[in-house]
Amino acid sequence: ALDVPGYHLITVILGKDIFTDQVVERTPTNLIKGFMSLIPGGNEQFEQLSESGVIPDAAARIEVLIEELGLTWESVVRLFTEIWDSMSIEDLIDPIGAFQRVLDQFGEPIGRLIRFVIQVIMVVLELVLRLMNFPFEMIERIIANAMSAFEDIKRDPVGFLKNMLDAVKLGFSNFFDNILTH
Repeated sequence: ALDVPGYHLITVILGKDIFTDQVVERTPTNLIKGFMSLIPGGNEQFEQLSESGVIPDAAARIEVLIEELGLTWESVVRLFTEIWDSMSIEDLIDPIGAFQRVLDQFGEPIGRLIRFVIQVIMVVLELVLRLMNFPFEMIERIIANAMSAFEDIKRDPVGFLKNMLDAVKLGFSNFFDNILTH
């Protein structure tokens, strides 16, 4: 299972390895390793970055982010538990209404969670680019552009989610409108 992309991230989320019952601490370093395990060759890249000494700096940035956004494991679990508990069988009849209710109730915490995930991905992306020896100026421009997009999302996370859902809907509509051509 350790060779399956994303398995380490699952162990971090669960707090343990489901096969060995070994505790996996939810540390920023483990979180970085988990996200990097999603990338092909990410485990090897993580080891190289660990040897180079840049992981502790990235982990410290994530720790600051966790404090700034007020994210704790307990708050994330509580958020998803509240969402789950708020669902009923009637929501199957009106899924769009249910989705809107979830956005209304949990838009701000979900926005914080999305900002956190985006920031972790940004840290991992920066680490991978450094590992690949991209010129630092290019890395800074890429990060600046990504941060600008992140700020747009941060200003209106509900609008971002709606636009993303509209784009997915349009993609499916276009696909099915042209299914015979495809």
